[in-house]
Amino acid sequence: MAGDVEVVDEGGALRAASPPPEGHTGVRGGLRKATGAAEGMLRRVPVVGASRTRMLLTLIVVVIVIAAALMLRHGGGFGGGGDGIEVVDHWNLDGLAEQTADGADEGAANIEGQTATYLQRLAPAPGEVYFIKSVACTVDWTDEGTPPTQVPVPGYTNAPDAFQLFILPQGYAQPIASELTYNAEGSPGTIPLEVVFDPPVPLANPDGADYWPKGANITWRVDLKVYTGDCGDWQPPVPRFPQIGDGGNYYDFHWTVTYLVDSDGRP
Repeated sequence: MAGDVEVVDEGGALRAASPPPEGHTGVRGGLRKATGAAEGMLRRVPVVGASRTRMLLTLIVVVIVIAAALMLRHGGGFGGGGDGIEVVDHWNLDGLAEQTADGADEGAANIEGQTATYLQRLAPAPGEVYFIKSVACTVDWTDEGTPPTQVPVPGYTNAPDAFQLFILPQGYAQPIASELTYNAEGSPGTIPLEVVFDPPVPLANPDGADYWPKGANITWRVDLKVYTGDCGDWQPPVPRFPQIGDGGNYYDFHWTVTYLVDSDGRP
């Protein structure tokens, strides 16, 4: 499944980045296999003299050295299809298909000072590798044009509303934020915000994988936030009449995560 969309409560913590499966790369795993085999051989050998014991220990050391050399030559690990994963520094992105994970919340509403948080997750299928290129979002709203029914006199005007957007990708200490933006009086408002990742952020599924992009996570998430800073009270035509509060702002929120897909998981 490419992406799951959730609307979450404010204050949710980010999950820690998921490293590649430990013990699947490099010489260390092979040495453990060779050492385990040697220990098994020793357990099966009856008690012998000192000279034969030294000969056997020498043979074990030679086996370990040969195993390590073979793993270095072939990129680490024994066998394929997930038994050993080779970490790749530079993945070829040419020709990879571009896909998007989209989400929307239309007709949502915030009271003044409220933040609504949205969550987008990505998780490659077994054998797939993703490279996340960008996250973009937009909030649109329309300021009310009709005053409340309880106005004491005609002539009230609606003060502008204010919104702000935040994007917090996994692995970032601080969110990327737009400016707090007001609409022109009596007019619609819109705020776009985008984060571009250079280089793209790699994701990979270890099931059946032979190769792993360096620095990849198994899953990835991004938190997107819509903050309503001002709901724009209705202003009286003359100072002696009271202001009339605006209880909340309606808005439409859309977001898109753009990523490349390598379906065969080969660099």
